Amino acid sequence: MAHVFRHPHTGRRETVGFRCSLCVLVAGVAYLAYKRQWMHAFMAGIILAIPVYLCCSSMLGFTLPLVSIAYSLAIQDMLVADYLERGWVELGPAGA
Repeated sequence: MAHVFRHPHTGRRETVGFRCSLCVLVAGVAYLAYKRQWMHAFMAGIILAIPVYLCCSSMLGFTLPLVSIAYSLAIQDMLVADYLERGWVELGPAGA
């Protein structure tokens, strides 16, 4: 279910739903940075870089899908918590 948030001062609206999961699955670390999830983007970059430096670049083919899948499962809850923490107002589910 998609959640709609409104910024209290600017009135800008953001929707958090399945599209966020799909975008992080496709774009990975770049989408985390786009959504200003800097700590998670940094952590994902480190998780991707460590096996490459320790072993070989072929490990990237194993870790990249795992990191993308893990973040695609968690991104909606992460974004909802982030918007609420930053003071955005939840308008309720999309389409309601």
